[in-house]
Amino acid sequence: MTTIYTPEQSAAILRAAQDVMMGNNGWAFVSGERWMLEGLQAAGFIVLRSTNWHGHPAWKAYTRAAQDALRADAAEHPWHAETTYKPMRHRTEGPDYEAAILARQERETMDY
Repeated sequence: MTTIYTPEQSAAILRAAQDVMMGNNGWAFVSGERWMLEGLQAAGFIVLRSTNWHGHPAWKAYTRAAQDALRADAAEHPWHAETTYKPMRHRTEGPDYEAAILARQERETMDY
């Protein structure tokens, strides 16, 4: 089945593809909208669910060359290669100060 994207969706998919191709290691974080993921996969990118820099669920898109390099490195040096095909970990490493600050700011501005 062929999917038809809106001009805005097409532009977003092209920007994401450019981010992946111009990324330092052949990958980039991408939006998790279904149309974005399907569009990138249709363009030949590998899209995997992963975690972002803060450990929160995120989507990463890779070039085929980047995934091939990761597989080859993991096969050659299994003691230091970190696979992208692993279960996600959800853990909190302490109190959520950002949420507390935002809640306080919201309470302080409720009367305005």
